[in-house]
Amino acid sequence: MKRIIKVEDSHGVAFHRELIKKLKERGLLGDTVHNPLVERLNTGKCNPKLVRTILTRLVGVNRLKVLFVIDSEGRADVAYNDILKHFEKKPGVERLDVKVVVVEPRHEAWLCIGLGGDRKKCRSNPEEVISRIKNNQYEKRKLGDWAQDVDISNLLSESDFKEYIQGVKWLLEVC
Repeated sequence: MKRIIKVEDSHGVAFHRELIKKLKERGLLGDTVHNPLVERLNTGKCNPKLVRTILTRLVGVNRLKVLFVIDSEGRADVAYNDILKHFEKKPGVERLDVKVVVVEPRHEAWLCIGLGGDRKKCRSNPEEVISRIKNNQYEKRKLGDWAQDVDISNLLSESDFKEYIQGVKWLLEVC
């Protein structure tokens, strides 16, 4: 079985690797020994090519589990369906398990809350709050680096982060 987390951009890869490390250190993912492969979603979430790129990962494996973690950009229900609609009734998907977690509104909100920012402000304008917290202008490339400073306990009450933890647990469970 192959396990993959797909995230929207290359900076999100390091961010999620750090979050998973912190979740494991806190014992929030159980005693699994598995580590998922974290990869950039190299097509757009609305791109029909998405299914082909995922199905190529089935070569040489009997089953593939993929957790997509995407930004809502203020349109959570649409963002969720942007991914799932591609996998409906397609040949080859019977060996594929897919889940989607939508971050409201962007991954930067988790970074902001994890750094101790005000939840409401982090959900509306995370980049501005992050810049104030870090006393440094936020740039997307800093997402992974600054994840090291995230306090996971700040995120545990966030509904989308709870969904993320459940998604990672699902991904890592032994079938």
